[in-house]
Amino acid sequence: MQDKVEIVFNILSAEYCLVLDPNPHYQRLVKEILRFGGPKNLEIEFAVDADHGLRLLREGSMHFIVMETKLPLEESIDFLMKIRKGRAKWNFDISLPIIGYADAFTPQEIYRLRDAGISELMIRPLSAAIFFKCLKSASSRKFIETSGYCGPDRRRRLVMNYANKRRADDRAAELAEAAKAEEARLKAEADAKAALQAAAKAEEEKARKLEEAQAEAARKKAQAEELAREKAQAEAAAAAAAEMARKKAEAEAAPAKPDPSAMTQEELARHLLKQKK
Repeated sequence: MQDKVEIVFNILSAEYCLVLDPNPHYQRLVKEILRFGGPKNLEIEFAVDADHGLRLLREGSMHFIVMETKLPLEESIDFLMKIRKGRAKWNFDISLPIIGYADAFTPQEIYRLRDAGISELMIRPLSAAIFFKCLKSASSRKFIETSGYCGPDRRRRLVMNYANKRRADDRAAELAEAAKAEEARLKAEADAKAALQAAAKAEEEKARKLEEAQAEAARKKAQAEELAREKAQAEAAAAAAAEMARKKAEAEAAPAKPDPSAMTQEELARHLLKQKK
């Protein structure tokens, strides 16, 4: 993978790249892909709209452009046509490869972008393999400049001994390409939907397990509190019984007090004498 990527950038001699996308997330994603496979000295400029992108192009020489094509679409078409038809106006190479991407393309959108001069199109989610495949394809295509069209050669197959001005199979090739793009879009949507469903199911399972764990922890806590309460009650009852037994033992061990009414006169006299002493 790394060797193929280096070949692509050697073909382009790429040192400067313009990324046109108002979304910071996709700006970072494209940057990471380029940093992963591109040369270490590749400089990347970011633009948030077409006017910003044209200003950056005029300020410095870019070797290729990566752009979101739904800026909206009309803005992207205008941006492409200004680049491709600006030989007498701009100081940059109007034949530089331009790679476009979006969530999906209709056949009509593909035709319009193609006729405006787009080099290659990609469908999100972006991957490094598809990205560099498109970049290599864009860098190898011939550049056509006529009064009616300016951009990469729209014909992708070489027909030997062809003498007519237009190949009869162009329309079929375009429809096949559009069908392939639509199939890739539907597959990407299905994969994304399946991934979202799997993520949602995983979150539900995680929430269920967390709820069960919390319920089990609460049950064990209540059980421990009940055992502690019963233990405290048993200890209190045991302490009360011990106190009663102590008092009873003290009472039994203490000498009985004499009852004066039950004494004879002699016993009463001795008792009173003993108390005086």
